[in-house]
Amino acid sequence: MRIIVIDSDASFTSAFQQLCKRAGVFCQVFSTAASGFAELKKDPDTVDIALICREQANGQDGLALAQAIRKDPATMDVPYII
Repeated sequence: MRIIVIDSDASFTSAFQQLCKRAGVFCQVFSTAASGFAELKKDPDTVDIALICREQANGQDGLALAQAIRKDPATMDVPYII
């Protein structure tokens, strides 16, 4: 399983990564919507789910990212949780 986490909260993402590691789940963390979206577009078929923070410290909006994921033909089938 591959999870992509897009969140600017380093404490949360670090703890979540540790939990995933213990469970044997591959988890990648991105602190900006742009970097997370770029990774999703590389190979969307290998992503099982994306976890998106609604509000990020860098002023980006998780809802806007979710809309971009749905509008892009390459990523529109990637499931996500906000």
